[in-house]
Amino acid sequence: MPTEKTGILLVDDEVSEIQAVTSALQASKEFKVFSALSYTEALDVYDRNKKRIQLAVLDVSLPEKNGVELAKQLLLENEDLRILFISGHVGASVIRFYGMNASDEHFLQKPYSDEMILSRVQQALRGQEPLRQMLSARDSSIQD
Repeated sequence: MPTEKTGILLVDDEVSEIQAVTSALQASKEFKVFSALSYTEALDVYDRNKKRIQLAVLDVSLPEKNGVELAKQLLLENEDLRILFISGHVGASVIRFYGMNASDEHFLQKPYSDEMILSRVQQALRGQEPLRQMLSARDSSIQD
């Protein structure tokens, strides 16, 4: 009997980025990628597949609300969900605003290689602590 692939929610507003990351992750044969282009679409995709998703790979800069707000919403649904933020320079500033260190294990700076995203995803699934602290972060007064 084939083993179930690890589910990953990949959210980025750039189609080319989704295609590249999906290709890199699915080439390993370990992962099933569920993708979305926006905050709202990501919530819909997660809701339909939440029992299969163990990790969310989120671009920090998204239309509507940013990736950190999306992570907070997903963590309300599943506090054990693993999170890996991806972003360029601006994303690192947003992450710091929310009280996280942009160089920590929950953040990968763009651009990155296929090998780097694969390695960081595997690392996040193996040993990363979930971001439960985001549920009580200093920005809790921001309304949805």
